Amino acid sequence: MVGAPSGYGKSTLISHWIDIAGLRGRTAWLSLDEDDADPHEFMSQMAAAVDTVVPGVLEAVQPILEDTHGDANRAMRRLLATLEAEDDLLLVLDDLQRVDSPQIHAAHDCLRIGAALVPPDPDCP
Repeated sequence: MVGAPSGYGKSTLISHWIDIAGLRGRTAWLSLDEDDADPHEFMSQMAAAVDTVVPGVLEAVQPILEDTHGDANRAMRRLLATLEAEDDLLLVLDDLQRVDSPQIHAAHDCLRIGAALVPPDPDCP
């Protein structure tokens, strides 16, 4: 995780590091802002970003989000389960600090500490 105030070059630094490390083809980049606080929309956008690197992820997650009984937590678990076989995927959540949503920050914590746990930890949202 890279943290610094706005304007300090975090995005530029990460983008440069991705290029140097040769990870551009394995990186899903999601740019966020204040309007991305809805958990369903966040999960849909995140799945779409990951789908650019791992085709089929959005197809696996979208039915849960479209279901009237579906929820973002279930979608997160499906996303992690779908990525079980992926060992070199980098997900960049650019400007996450701009999103004012405890649910999304909890989901981020689960991604950070639980991405390798499949099935995902049921305590994570």
